[in-house]
Amino acid sequence: MKRILLRAFLIFIVGIFGCQKLPPGINIEQYKNQFVEGVVVIDDNLKDKVPEGKKYLIISLSDPNIPMPIAVLNVEDPELPYKFRISEKHKIDETRMIRGMLILKARLSKSRFAESQKGDIVGQVNVVAGTKGVRVVLNQIIR
Repeated sequence: MKRILLRAFLIFIVGIFGCQKLPPGINIEQYKNQFVEGVVVIDDNLKDKVPEGKKYLIISLSDPNIPMPIAVLNVEDPELPYKFRISEKHKIDETRMIRGMLILKARLSKSRFAESQKGDIVGQVNVVAGTKGVRVVLNQIIR
């Protein structure tokens, strides 16, 4: 009987305090849409240029006005096409939001580090935060 009363009390407390209104000016949608989902594919003309051995797929999201990425997803030995979801879990700066118009870059490299290397295969696309079904084509080689 005590467990039932305790459970009912907890449900009551959560119901009261868990359903409070948001403060004015807070847009909950900007928090829901902190992601981009899609697939990275390689251009048919570059399939023979994929590096042998260990490789990394680095996917990043940046604000068009600030080149420093907001979020980075680093995948070791990916199989292409690679389905991805880059989200707030991948943010490198917690003070910035994944929102609005963004630049999504993908890079296939022998190195997992941020800087591009000679021979890397890259592609990019402009996206809006919260978009699903994005297709990024790796279609250029860094020379």
